[in-house]
Amino acid sequence: ERVDCVRLNDGRVDRSGRFVCGAIHNTEPAAYVYQLAADLTSRRLLPDAVQISNSICFSPAGDVLYFADSPTHDILAFPYASDAAPPSAPRVFATVGSGPGLPVPDGSCIDEEGCLWNAQYGGGKVVRYRPDGTVDREIACPATQLTCCGFGGPDLDVLFITSARQNLDESAVEANPLHGAVFAVRPGVRGLPEDRFRG
Repeated sequence: ERVDCVRLNDGRVDRSGRFVCGAIHNTEPAAYVYQLAADLTSRRLLPDAVQISNSICFSPAGDVLYFADSPTHDILAFPYASDAAPPSAPRVFATVGSGPGLPVPDGSCIDEEGCLWNAQYGGGKVVRYRPDGTVDREIACPATQLTCCGFGGPDLDVLFITSARQNLDESAVEANPLHGAVFAVRPGVRGLPEDRFRG
């Protein structure tokens, strides 16, 4: 029998070198988002409990924290200062799908133009959102359960997209063995170097 548990699910280092990570709970909003400082002290960053932390990333200037509790379908944008009080008063940046079920927002990254790329779990696509939250473009992938995306390569001009086989039965995987694969595409824009934890 499966035991409900809380585990870490998504995280990223902010522009000041602090690590922000969010947890996941199997069945209900009982997980939290935390910040780990260079001296290895930690604090709860967001006050409210969540179920599935995802989409953690930061604007190029570091003054906006993006976050999604996946079952809500919303990607939120919080005003953010790394060493200040916990962020509050978020705005809904983008909404993925509607109603219960899939697709939902999963992992995200930011490019050099400040646009957010989001992997949509159950949607089979990565969507690029402009800083105002409007859709710029979509990239379809030959797998449905996309989990995250990030820029890499010597010039940071390759977008790597991960996927999962979770929640797919054996027949679905046999019909499409690309479920669970990693994809790479050159979208014509570069990413930003990932910040390093300073602890």
